Amino acid sequence: MSAKASAPTTDSTNNPLEQPAAMPVTTPDGPSSFSTPQAHDDRFRAAIEAVQGILWTNNAVGEMTGEQPGWAALTGQPYADYQGYGWSKAVHPDDAQPTIDAWQEAVQERKPFVFEHRVRVKTGQWALFAIRAVPVLNHDGSIREWVGVHTDITERRQAEQALQVSQAKLQAIVSTAPVAIGLFIGRELIIELPNQTFIDVIGRGPDIAGKPLREVMPELVHQPFLHVLDDVYTSGRQFQAFESLLKIDRDGVLIDRYYNVTFTPLFNEAGVVYAILDVSVDVTDQVMARQALEASEQRYRTLSEHLEQEVIARTQELQTSIQDLERSNESLQQFAYVASHDLQEPLRKIQSFSDMLRDRYGASLGDGIEYINRMQQSAGRMSTLIKDLLAYARISTRQETANPVSLDEVVQAILLDLDLVIEEVQAVVTSSGLPTIQGDRSQLEQLFQNLLSNALKFRRKDGSGQFIPPRVQLTAQRISAADLPVAVKPVRQAAAYHRVNVVDNGIGFDQRYTDRIFQVFQRLHNRTEYTGTGIGLAICQKVITNHGGAITALSEPGQGATFTVYFPE
Repeated sequence: MSAKASAPTTDSTNNPLEQPAAMPVTTPDGPSSFSTPQAHDDRFRAAIEAVQGILWTNNAVGEMTGEQPGWAALTGQPYADYQGYGWSKAVHPDDAQPTIDAWQEAVQERKPFVFEHRVRVKTGQWALFAIRAVPVLNHDGSIREWVGVHTDITERRQAEQALQVSQAKLQAIVSTAPVAIGLFIGRELIIELPNQTFIDVIGRGPDIAGKPLREVMPELVHQPFLHVLDDVYTSGRQFQAFESLLKIDRDGVLIDRYYNVTFTPLFNEAGVVYAILDVSVDVTDQVMARQALEASEQRYRTLSEHLEQEVIARTQELQTSIQDLERSNESLQQFAYVASHDLQEPLRKIQSFSDMLRDRYGASLGDGIEYINRMQQSAGRMSTLIKDLLAYARISTRQETANPVSLDEVVQAILLDLDLVIEEVQAVVTSSGLPTIQGDRSQLEQLFQNLLSNALKFRRKDGSGQFIPPRVQLTAQRISAADLPVAVKPVRQAAAYHRVNVVDNGIGFDQRYTDRIFQVFQRLHNRTEYTGTGIGLAICQKVITNHGGAITALSEPGQGATFTVYFPE
């Protein structure tokens, strides 16, 4: 690291060494006690003890004279070596002369000296130090001596550089993602942080950041997206749509493209929406292939018998298209899996180095510590989201294994993991008669982990505002296929099913949201009220689908909820 000087300044600071402590203080009754030599020495010693770093003194013309215990202990230089300008021999060769030049300029102009340079410490290694020196004045205003401090900032600078590298890596992942990602700031939808895919989708060149979406894509005025985005911003509700038609202006010609879009509102610390995150996946090829399939099936029904061979050949082509579609979907799932892994590493570094900055330098950051706290909170929320996405991707891509699994053993193991939470909220959880089924133990553990965690998390309050201890009951019953509710449609048909109920006394929810709660990223409550990513119940849906069953829920606001899972026997 090269030496770096800061411009000298005459502003006063809270450092007692920069105050004119040696100046006499006069009161109506005579000199104050703080003006006595003893008081001055006491203040000087107290200031030295309060400073974190290596202190040294130079004479009025800037030369190091006399014993300098701190400097000697730091560099290992003997007395004779550091006298005068001998101290510069311990400074890195690339930094020594710039340090001397800057020091002589400060001495000549009688201004505080602020600098950074590398010093060879006693162990023989190079360390980076921040230097600050101020003149101590006599009563007549002349310089008596200089007092300086060397503060080791090696680890802090390394942490800052590592943090910058981690943030750059995270930005690089987003920038190169094969899906369009961008932010819309404010109700005017000012485009910020668009990645390259987003820029390519809009097709207006790279200079779209900082401009309103309406200005960049005026063709949206006659399409529903601006209205949808405004509703997301004003209501704070996420919007998702699949295979949405977007007409894009290309040199005066509107072309049709199809996207799976997610508009997610972002909230500030006050809980107010300040931006919308747009994630759009181009599915035009899949939609066109499906439309071609549907059109071909229609033609197939109307063709005469003598065209049968031609229809068969066309059907084979369409089957190839379907296989291509399936491979495309598998690629999207693999991308989510790999991206989740790659995003976790820079996030861990951001959290680790922000912890290091807060623990080691929190006291000197002042109000700046709040920015580190906010960064940690955001990184924590993103880490949780990535873990949930990774769990969802694993279940989506993992082949089901069929082994006998005792649901009673699964639930008991989960209760052991949740024992601290159960004790904290004073919950009572009971289970009885849970069956043994054929399935994947790890997936079933995720299913009941999410159901039980939700039952413990969504507690309701009594009339005085106190949380009511959760009461959770798990029961099971074998029923025939004829006894299935009409609305329940298991993935796999069987003569009988195991019905497992998870009943709680929590806050409940409106029954009209039953289908919505099992979708990815769907939340019925504000994040400030109840934490979560909106993926847990989507994982439950995926697990029960993999096991050929069905899941549903019955609830009323303030009356608890009953989640029912059906496993084919």
